[in-house]
Amino acid sequence: DASPGNLLVDDGTVTAMLDFEWARFGPPDLELLPWLVWTESDDPRRQLVVVNWLRDACPRLFDGADLDQRLLLYQVAYNLRGLFVWPPDGPEVGLPPSHPVRRLRELLQTRNPYTPV
Repeated sequence: DASPGNLLVDDGTVTAMLDFEWARFGPPDLELLPWLVWTESDDPRRQLVVVNWLRDACPRLFDGADLDQRLLLYQVAYNLRGLFVWPPDGPEVGLPPSHPVRRLRELLQTRNPYTPV
């Protein structure tokens, strides 16, 4: 979960990394997911800037075949785990857009958001 929200920075230098409760061994490209989630917004250019920066800084993260399908699988797994951490407390319509129930429905009912257009 190496994303900006989990880094402490002092005078431009990363001094600490936080949030290891879900740390596990996994494929290197799994680290792309927190960055993609962190950069979700109404402005797709924001995510594109970050993805291009990551591609330049860590090209091996993008080397594997079927990256779009792996990112979709990681996102589904992330949100399934989220259901245990944040179970719904009411009807889906009343849940925030970031709730795992709503995110899973969106992921499974729409085009893979990680497939290039």
